[in-house]
Amino acid sequence: DFCGPVDRSAWRRNARMYLYAQRKFWEYRCSLGDALDFGATMLSLASCCMYVIETYYPSLSKEQGWHGVEVGISVVFLLDYLMRLVVAVDAADYLLSANGVVNVVTSLPTLIF
Repeated sequence: DFCGPVDRSAWRRNARMYLYAQRKFWEYRCSLGDALDFGATMLSLASCCMYVIETYYPSLSKEQGWHGVEVGISVVFLLDYLMRLVVAVDAADYLLSANGVVNVVTSLPTLIF
């Protein structure tokens, strides 16, 4: 390697520290991981609201904009899952954890169909 060997464990440890350590984010004292979790929670709420609205107005599911928002939210969830998988201490543990399985099961159907 031109720059020398890359210590992947140090990179993961630093990513975990950056995401979950207490650091200033805007003016509140919270970690970037807390902010990402809050964002994911808000997207989950939006997704649930969209589902409920879609049950009352089924024609919305055929509209390009509506479907685009659903796919966009699923892509964000999938990227969040991949990020957590990369920085996990034990990737196999995270893959088989309840959170890991729920993330995959809820993201893939929207992207496939």
